[in-house]
Amino acid sequence: KRRQPRVEVEPAPQIKFPDNKEIDPYDPTTFGYTEIGHVTGAHGVNGWIKVQAVTDFPIDRLCTAGIRHLKPAKKRAPRQIVLIQGKHRLDD
Repeated sequence: KRRQPRVEVEPAPQIKFPDNKEIDPYDPTTFGYTEIGHVTGAHGVNGWIKVQAVTDFPIDRLCTAGIRHLKPAKKRAPRQIVLIQGKHRLDD
């Protein structure tokens, strides 16, 4: 019999929650995150969403691919999402 090689897998990092007395569920800064926008709605059928930016650098933070964290309403912790593409829309 051939033996399968062992694969070393690192455990996923644990999310460390602040003390419940210090958490404001509507303030992402209590988790160490910075708020960069608000989801205002869906756009199309391909999973696009509309975001109202509340940051000084919306193109850098919302139009560049990478990992972001999204905190759903009434949830305790943000969840990780992958931003594949973003488009900047000029205000009317």
